[in-house]
Amino acid sequence: ENFRLLRSNIEFFRISNPIKTILITSPNQGNGKTTIATNLALSISQGEQEVVLVDADLRRPAVHTALKMSKNPGLSDVIRNKVDIQSVVRRWKDLDLNVVTSGNIPPNITEVVGSKRISSILSSLKERFELVIVDAPPLIIADSYNLASKVDGVILVMEPGQTTIDQAKTIKEQLARSEARMLGI
Repeated sequence: ENFRLLRSNIEFFRISNPIKTILITSPNQGNGKTTIATNLALSISQGEQEVVLVDADLRRPAVHTALKMSKNPGLSDVIRNKVDIQSVVRRWKDLDLNVVTSGNIPPNITEVVGSKRISSILSSLKERFELVIVDAPPLIIADSYNLASKVDGVILVMEPGQTTIDQAKTIKEQLARSEARMLGI
């Protein structure tokens, strides 16, 4: 029910703000961002919208594990021009959930995620799907801020008692500097 409520809040927000890409991130590993991203994508797909879930956490990918899928081929293979984006979008089970897993982990991850290629990949997915949900690395990794600047909105997942007020303020300032648009926490 909580994910349906989150889905409804996003839909209300989308009425007055065009949002096609949402990044899900957290301050640290283990805050539940993959759980939120996956369940939000499932909830939205049940609402009869064409949605794609993208695992952009190339350091510690987890979407493939959560959904019991192979991680190859995936996003990193597209970024490195080994395959095209259409060939790595896969349906999950018999549901209307489309998934792009992480793919093979490249040796130069920051350069890969920081490349201009990621913008064109997200643009391609925005043209094909009503909503793109990106499971990003935690904000302790610079990749997240780069990705946050390329999406329409960011949802920050924080675990009560784990993130201090000072950490939260610093994260908010860094996201603002990267021109990220916060949708909620």
